[in-house]
Amino acid sequence: MDIRTLLDPTMKGGSELDLTIYQIERDYIFFCDRAGDNEAIQHHAERLSSIRSAAFKLKKLLNKEPLLFHLLEHNPFIDGPPTEADIRRKFALISGDANSDEKEIFRLLHLIVSRSDHLLNDRARLRSLRYDAEAKDASKSLERRAIWTPLMDYCYRYQIRFSFYEKGALFRSLNIIHNALDAPPLKSGSLRRAIEEYAYEPSIFDDEGSRVEVSIDE
Repeated sequence: MDIRTLLDPTMKGGSELDLTIYQIERDYIFFCDRAGDNEAIQHHAERLSSIRSAAFKLKKLLNKEPLLFHLLEHNPFIDGPPTEADIRRKFALISGDANSDEKEIFRLLHLIVSRSDHLLNDRARLRSLRYDAEAKDASKSLERRAIWTPLMDYCYRYQIRFSFYEKGALFRSLNIIHNALDAPPLKSGSLRRAIEEYAYEPSIFDDEGSRVEVSIDE
């Protein structure tokens, strides 16, 4: 039995369930690939700052270099036979776009400088791209953050009732995902705690501060 048949047989969420499962798979694999890569964000920011400074300095130096075209030109005595890319550059020269390589280099350097500036000035965005857990989620397991919560979010959005029981649709759906991603075995006790805490998350309150009912089977 597949997840759609278990969790959303009436297609309340349409194709969004497929997108949710895709994002779960993508994010969990990304998290696992970064396992052990616990570089402090401050060190990461310092490296970004160094990259930004180096790109800015290189841009200024290249802008002053009169032999830049020569530095970029293919030299068969040094570089060997021309590649397809080298031939395309020659056609660009013939067509009058002699500065195509230089323009691309300056464009990329500008992007590196501007994007580095953006990340250095927006730590929340940097944390998001690093997939760092927020302080309130630091004690939660990777599986809870990357697999359980997105699927519970889906159920909440489309008012699909769910429970922590092993025969329930949510548990069985999560179990399928765990097996597919080679994640640790799912435990009903851990899922129960996650569901109980989820029901009291700040995001489950409406604009007037009243708790919105979460459809949880007891």
